[in-house]
Amino acid sequence: MKTIFQLSILLLALTIPRGLHGQHLDSLPVAERDSFLLKVAKETVMKYGPDYYRDHQPPTITKTSMSTLNSSYGQEHGGRLFYVVKYPADEAREICPFAASVLVWADTGKAFNVHFGCGFGYGHLEEIEREGRILDPVPYQKDLSKHYWDSLRRVNPWPKQ
Repeated sequence: MKTIFQLSILLLALTIPRGLHGQHLDSLPVAERDSFLLKVAKETVMKYGPDYYRDHQPPTITKTSMSTLNSSYGQEHGGRLFYVVKYPADEAREICPFAASVLVWADTGKAFNVHFGCGFGYGHLEEIEREGRILDPVPYQKDLSKHYWDSLRRVNPWPKQ
């Protein structure tokens, strides 16, 4: 009888969820999902570019899918769903369209990419963390972000000869 009780406890312990990682985010209620996404995004920004974290306005959350074209993630992740948590730039200090943007897989709840308003960021975060590599945080560069975004806005930066 004691053995059956111990086996029951063991089976119960094995079936208890281990947190939200590994759980498809679409199966959660919207408020719980958004709260989780904001937590993951904040942790990611604070780790890889803390100077780009903004709390003057709430971030936006959108859902999209991975394109097989123009993606460093290629065919392996084509069509895979993910969420984009985008922190708006402080318009009094910056001219870039966002301060930070974090991409989180919908099926695992793990951040896989982070971009900053300066034009820099890190991709393949899951691989980097799995390999134990340590990346330096991206320093805040107001002037670079202005130069970067100005160059993107130019219609024809190279004059014809």
